[in-house]
Amino acid sequence: MSSTLKNVSDVTYKARGVIPAVFTPMNNDNTVNVKVIPKYAEYLTKNGVTGVLVGGTASQHMCLSVIDRKRVIEEWVKASKGKLHIMAQVGGAPMADVLDLTQHYSGIGVDSILTLPELYFRPNDVTDLVDYVAEVAKLAPNLPILYYHAPHMTNVSGIKFASTDLKEAEQLLRVLKEDQDILIAYAELH
Repeated sequence: MSSTLKNVSDVTYKARGVIPAVFTPMNNDNTVNVKVIPKYAEYLTKNGVTGVLVGGTASQHMCLSVIDRKRVIEEWVKASKGKLHIMAQVGGAPMADVLDLTQHYSGIGVDSILTLPELYFRPNDVTDLVDYVAEVAKLAPNLPILYYHAPHMTNVSGIKFASTDLKEAEQLLRVLKEDQDILIAYAELH
């Protein structure tokens, strides 16, 4: 286990019940419409929802600026009035943004943090992944941290292979599925 997790706190995830991933309301001009969030929160609460995941795949927060991501979460925290468990997803962005979002959210009243790794420069192995989550956890020491693992949603239809190692390419061809392709992207192969 990673040495960065030596002092694990006593934080427990206590949310139970229906906790849907909510969408991000948008205006026709593609700006975020935070004005409807209070009514959205009220509707969910009246219908038995006990918490919301804000910033997940349904919210498409990875497409928003950090400023807009913060505004949306802030509005959900205000609108929930303590009646909804607010889980804020911080991942899928450059590490600096993930840490900025985590620190901001931990100070405004969210109840838990959900993270996935950066989408382009992903962790190389489990140790890197644990270290990544530990870095997020350091900035929210009083909040439960959950890791977002969704391998079925990769949409991988192939791989761009930029290496001169043809033995590695051969190994790759063996593990690719029949409907997946390999694009050789190196000018000089040896």
